[in-house]
Amino acid sequence: MTTLTVDRAPAIAMTVSSDASASATPAEPAARPDTVVVAPGDTLWHIAQRALPSDAGAADIASAWPAWYASNAEVIGDDPDLLQPGQVLHAPTTTSTDGAS
Repeated sequence: MTTLTVDRAPAIAMTVSSDASASATPAEPAARPDTVVVAPGDTLWHIAQRALPSDAGAADIASAWPAWYASNAEVIGDDPDLLQPGQVLHAPTTTSTDGAS
């Protein structure tokens, strides 16, 4: 029996499979590891924070959350502060523009 503990990221839905045939439904968005299903109380700030390294500061998060909005504006709508539980968001291809590694 394997136990997986996720720290600081209860609203990030990740599916990990060692069987390549397990992803037989490619249209299922929650099966992608770069997919986040919005939970009650989630904000883009917190979603971006969970996606960044644990030592990311407020400036890093402030730079990252707009990329999450830009990548998901069609799902979120006109107000980036109004996320609905159950919305499926996709991680931006980049979350920082400062060139830090």
